[in-house]
Amino acid sequence: PAAVTALDFSPDGTRLVATFRRTPNRATPNGQVWRIDRSAGFALVPEYKLTDSLAGLRFSREGKALYGVRAGREVVMLDAATGVERGVLEGH
Repeated sequence: PAAVTALDFSPDGTRLVATFRRTPNRATPNGQVWRIDRSAGFALVPEYKLTDSLAGLRFSREGKALYGVRAGREVVMLDAATGVERGVLEGH
């Protein structure tokens, strides 16, 4: 299995994002977003997988975006509901 490199809960506590270190020769996603179903105790319901190489994903304060680092020089903003890339800030 892949090693977890970061975890973050959404501000309202209803979702969890995790990023993973990819393992060689495996089709491991780089991350996963789950909905937390408290009606069944504490069940994690998969919402979508992240395939882009992003590190350190975090939810925004309002929980509508995810921010991560790509290639150590870009900050990427994703729509937290869909995982679709919404913007990139490039370093120098």
